[in-house]
Amino acid sequence: MIESESKRVGDFSVPDSLYEAVESAPCVEITCSFENRINRIVKDYFGEDKRGITPMKKIFVEKEKFFRAQLSNETYGRLLDYLENEEVSKFTEEMMRLYYDKRYKVKPKKPSAIVSSDSIEEAAEKIISIYKKV
Repeated sequence: MIESESKRVGDFSVPDSLYEAVESAPCVEITCSFENRINRIVKDYFGEDKRGITPMKKIFVEKEKFFRAQLSNETYGRLLDYLENEEVSKFTEEMMRLYYDKRYKVKPKKPSAIVSSDSIEEAAEKIISIYKKV
């Protein structure tokens, strides 16, 4: 299983043969409630001890010009304040709503199934079942 990506991932390019195989393969769309997405991202990126705040601030400050251009000066300032005040849920929610969800829109490819990952266990069972049919 491969997450849908563009041809470029960060500073890297996906080889043409791999990209074409991904684009032509059947796909499953995995959905999740916004609240659960925020909770998972906060846990994954910041940790329960909030150890991810310092690296996230570093990235956010290093890419300040980019984020100000993408979000606005006001929004950038508010997001930086959230990080400074360890309000990682607010930071994550706004980044998802104002940046990532707008930037990474659903691709036009029609999925062969849609699976909610609000319950990881149920999603895993459904995906395994779909995989076995393919």
